[in-house]
Amino acid sequence: MSQDSRFDSRLVSFHLSEGFSRFKRLNLAYRALLTHRYDCLKLLNDLEERLLQGPAEAHVLEACLEEVAVKAKLTLLCLHDLAPGRFLWLFPILDQKMKEARELLPQKARKKVFDLREIDLRQASLVGAFAARLGEVRNILKIPVPETKVICEGSADLEEFKGQSVFLWFSPQKDWPFWPPVREIKSFSPEKLKAFLKEIRDQALYWPEKDKERLCTEGTLLIQKSPSYRIQGWFYPVSSENPQRPQVLIKETSGVVVFEESRRLLSSEKLVLLENYAQGIMAHLKGPHVLSWIITHKEELFITGLCPVAEQGIWRLGQRDFFQRHRLRATSVSEILSYSRPGFFSLWRKVIPFTMDLPESEDLSVVSNPSDFDTLQDVITFAHEAGARELFHIGKQGPLHVLQDPRLPVAFFLWDLGHGIRRQALFQREVSIADLRCRPLHVLWQGMTHEGISWKGPVEFNLGGFFSVLSRSFVEGRVTKEGGKGYILLTQDYLYLRLRLAYHLMVVEAFFHAEEESYLLFRLQGGGAGSKGRQQRFLLLKDILERLDFKVEIVRDLLQALYLSGESQELYHRLDQLGRLLGFSRQLDMTLADERVRQRYVEAFLKGHYSVFKEQ
Repeated sequence: MSQDSRFDSRLVSFHLSEGFSRFKRLNLAYRALLTHRYDCLKLLNDLEERLLQGPAEAHVLEACLEEVAVKAKLTLLCLHDLAPGRFLWLFPILDQKMKEARELLPQKARKKVFDLREIDLRQASLVGAFAARLGEVRNILKIPVPETKVICEGSADLEEFKGQSVFLWFSPQKDWPFWPPVREIKSFSPEKLKAFLKEIRDQALYWPEKDKERLCTEGTLLIQKSPSYRIQGWFYPVSSENPQRPQVLIKETSGVVVFEESRRLLSSEKLVLLENYAQGIMAHLKGPHVLSWIITHKEELFITGLCPVAEQGIWRLGQRDFFQRHRLRATSVSEILSYSRPGFFSLWRKVIPFTMDLPESEDLSVVSNPSDFDTLQDVITFAHEAGARELFHIGKQGPLHVLQDPRLPVAFFLWDLGHGIRRQALFQREVSIADLRCRPLHVLWQGMTHEGISWKGPVEFNLGGFFSVLSRSFVEGRVTKEGGKGYILLTQDYLYLRLRLAYHLMVVEAFFHAEEESYLLFRLQGGGAGSKGRQQRFLLLKDILERLDFKVEIVRDLLQALYLSGESQELYHRLDQLGRLLGFSRQLDMTLADERVRQRYVEAFLKGHYSVFKEQ
């Protein structure tokens, strides 16, 4: 038989038809949806950590919440591109959930003046990119910065600065393609401040047309008390535009800027210190930054400002890269907040957890009830799930492949979002795992087919236990039954796997990208056991997943586990373990009666004893 005879005529016809253009457009819309939904995950994680850390200013929580709202709306717009007009009803639900969340924010007066000690990158939307970066350098990296106040409203009391020597910095709400305006004033007065702000607005008239749409004259003001200094300048780190060596520029008191010979005016100790600061900032903020600095008469080195250097030669802020992440272990977030910070629990409960039992229908637009949406996360996750199901529904017309593996008696319908299938298998209806280029799927498959995991053999069916129900659906293996259908969306670096197993709906999602932009997500809902069996089932999975550094929440008959970021090997290990956990759970053919039995299985799994049930 020739290889061409294995090609599916409908797939070939589809890729040559006008429908292929729509196929590519839908893929782009879904991938944009993934980007915004990922941003939501990171922002919600950041907001949750804010709530856990203790007392937080209302404006800080509000800023985090508003960023989530923006990304959530973009997610819904991408869903609208996938299914024009059919999910417009989600927009008022999103608005309602945001309104309910805002009403739960701590009622405190908005501050007009902040000390830089209160600022880091998480307040970028509140104080502007420049101020947020400088606060991150001072408070997170512990690099010396002069005493600085951030003025959010012009009516703030500035009496304490009168007559003092200060640097005035303007921190725009959006990064500019230029160094932010700065003015040194030897004797500060409100009149000089007004003149500085007027100068900024006037200069906007002369900016190049190509830059005007990206510029913003709204922002905050930084008043930086200027220590008595003997020398000031700028430090340009190594970058694509400056590949040879760092460059030091010095501004002398006469106003003359000295270039290369400036190295002779700095001690080797100060030069090394500047280079160390630049390297630390580059590592933390993910790119080279130009630093402005001063050296006092007491030989103290201070960083007074910084701006990132983009490859295109403009300044930018990649805020998404800079969120601080702390993994929670052992105890759920809801338990921590409900006992230790009850004032924040209501806000967390309205925003963070996913609480919906998603209907089974492929078309979620006609079976969902607006009253089912309880949290902001519900809206975001529903939009992602609706987008995935929309693709599968449309894919039945042509582009779906079928993935089968003799080691697993389950077949999956597969949609390639781009570069997920090897070219030689693109027109084959039936593909194998070897035909796929998706790294996350290969890792998950490796765990599911581990030599210690068995998917064969008789299994007692017991409605009292989750794992017996799970096993029954696998062993039967007839994909014509509702319990055997699986669906996969994939690219080379992304995996979405949805599988209905008897009474349970399971979702595994993985994205392998840069360390700060990778994640694993596992969701399980439903159950065929009694209430006690369902509780033990979820607690077993929770115990194991938390030991693997997942953040786990259980709401009614729904478990969701999230692992954000991490090095490649950490992601591979956890996804491999998740694949093994699916097979391990298939072998547990008894009811998990109590905590003692449950903990025995937890320890057995973590030690790699996957056949422990045979040792009873």
